[in-house]
Amino acid sequence: MSGILPSETGLIVNGMIYRYTAEKITEDDMKVHIRNEDTLSDGYIFSNTDNWSGGPGGTINKVVPIDRISGTRFGDGEISIEGSGNIKDPTVVYSYQFDPCAVVLSDPSCPGYAEALAALLAEQALLNPIETEIENPYDNKEVQNILDSEVEIKEEFKTTENAESEEENSLDTNSEMLDKYAGQLDLMEAYSVQEQGLNQYYIVNIPGGIYEETIKLEPNQLADNNRALRNFSSDTLHRRIVRSQYE
Repeated sequence: MSGILPSETGLIVNGMIYRYTAEKITEDDMKVHIRNEDTLSDGYIFSNTDNWSGGPGGTINKVVPIDRISGTRFGDGEISIEGSGNIKDPTVVYSYQFDPCAVVLSDPSCPGYAEALAALLAEQALLNPIETEIENPYDNKEVQNILDSEVEIKEEFKTTENAESEEENSLDTNSEMLDKYAGQLDLMEAYSVQEQGLNQYYIVNIPGGIYEETIKLEPNQLADNNRALRNFSSDTLHRRIVRSQYE
C-alpha cells in the first residue's frame, strides 16, 4: 500500500473506506488490522481493527473518519491478520483534499501571506531601495524659460479675451434693447388691428321705425262635433251593459 497517496504538497487525509471478505471457522479467533505507518515516528498514523473472533466470516464495508492528517505522515500501509483465518478481495480507499494554504504564497488570502511575500522579496534583494540622485526639473534653465514664455502667452491671451468679452457683452446689450422695442411695436400694432375689427361691430346704423301687424284673424264660432257626441253615448251604453253583468 506504499505510495498510494499523491505526493502533492498540502494533501490532507480526512477518511478511509475499506472492504474485504473474511473466511474463517466460527470457533476460531481472528482479528484484522488495517493500518499505516507514521513517517515521523515508529508507530502507526492510522490503525483500525475488526474482531471476527467467535463468529462466522463475511464481507465488511466500513468508513472510518480521520481527523485531517497531512498525507506526508502516511507511510506504508498493510492489512494484517491476527489468529486463524483468511481475507480476500481487499480494497482500501483514502478520502483526502488539498489545503490551498499549504504553500502560503499560493493565495493572497492565506494567513501569513504578506509576511512570506516580504521575506521572499527581501531574500531576492527586491526590497532594498535604489539610491539615485533625482534632479528637480524646476531647477533646469530650459524648463524655466518655457514656463516663463507660457506665462507671457497666457497673460496676452487673457487681455485679448477680456476685450472680446466686453465687445460681445455690448453687442448682447444692444441686441436685447432692439428685441425689447420690437416686441413693444408688435404689441401696439396688434392692439390697433383689434380696435379696427371691433369698430365694425360697434359702429352699425340700424334703421328705426314701427312695424305694423299685417295678419288679421276674423271672429268665428266653432260648431259641435256630432260624431264625437254619438261616440260618447255609445261608450256610456257599453259601460252600463258591462256593469249589469255583475249586479
